[in-house]
Amino acid sequence: MRFNLDGRICLANSILFGLGGVFIIYLLNPIILSLFNLISKNTLIIITLILMSIFIIDFIVSVVVLIELKVSSIRFSKKDVSDELIKLRNEKLKKHSLLLKRLLNAFPKIEGKDKERIEELKRKVNEFRIKRKEKNIK
Repeated sequence: MRFNLDGRICLANSILFGLGGVFIIYLLNPIILSLFNLISKNTLIIITLILMSIFIIDFIVSVVVLIELKVSSIRFSKKDVSDELIKLRNEKLKKHSLLLKRLLNAFPKIEGKDKERIEELKRKVNEFRIKRKEKNIK
């Protein structure tokens, strides 16, 4: 763009950024502050505590998930887990046959061992569907 400084900033965007800042400071900020002044101090404290609790819970859950991911990656790196991953994939495909359809649509020219595996998965999914229908009929 014209009037840029080393391709990092340009005059047009700088002017828009400045106008946006003026809009926020002089027009939007007073409206937001007047809305906050309408809310009682106790209500604001409760809202703050609720939001802090949500943040802390989210943080703890994220840390636990990351720790579990690291532990499982260490466990998987020490041994060959391809059979476990295949079993997990098969279970997921049994639960969600739509995934199998998408997989087959995404890779229509699968050949060799992969094609045999897909055919086996198709057979297993069909068997699973038949069993599920028989259960629903009874």
